[in-house]
Amino acid sequence: MSVSVIPSSAVAQIEKTLLAELDSVSSAVPTSSTPSPGTVPTQLTRDLAALLKDLASGNVDESKTAIAKVQQDIQAQSPSDSSSTTPSPLDNLLTRISNSLNSTNSTSASLQALDTYLIQSGRSTGNVINTTA
Repeated sequence: MSVSVIPSSAVAQIEKTLLAELDSVSSAVPTSSTPSPGTVPTQLTRDLAALLKDLASGNVDESKTAIAKVQQDIQAQSPSDSSSTTPSPLDNLLTRISNSLNSTNSTSASLQALDTYLIQSGRSTGNVINTTA
């Protein structure tokens, strides 16, 4: 089993890119009530950053815990009576990362899912993602 080492500068760029994507996704998530300014989004941002750091460090167990926290944060923002909502791109990404962690017990496949998501979302610039074949 090989472990991918990601430079801290790359982790910072991944965080920046994902947080920008999160802002656009979370603004589209309907809320059943207006949260206090900075409470739910701030926690979501912190939990997402923790997930990225855990993935980059190769910590599978902490990554699984962080995914659960991020999913709880998203549910806290979603209306409780919405039974037929379409999963957001962030929900789909979290599912892919979670499935990768559970099936391989390694973060490398999860990081690949993250790379793929960022490329498909049009985030192919910067030094984090290698878009050449």
